[in-house]
Amino acid sequence: GALNLVVALVLAVASIFLAVSVFDRIATEIDVQKELQKRNVGVAVLLAAVIYATALVIQAGLPKF
Repeated sequence: GALNLVVALVLAVASIFLAVSVFDRIATEIDVQKELQKRNVGVAVLLAAVIYATALVIQAGLPKF
């Protein structure tokens, strides 16, 4: 019920946060925050792809509500 939804939401947000953190650590030559502040569209698209791919993996593992 509602508890499952809350747990799934918390795990999804934590997973996306972890994926973005891993991306930030892997991309050592890119200061992601600085590039986003400079409105670098390439970095923004790459970060959006990481978030989207993570969301697809999470969605496949969640029960249907």
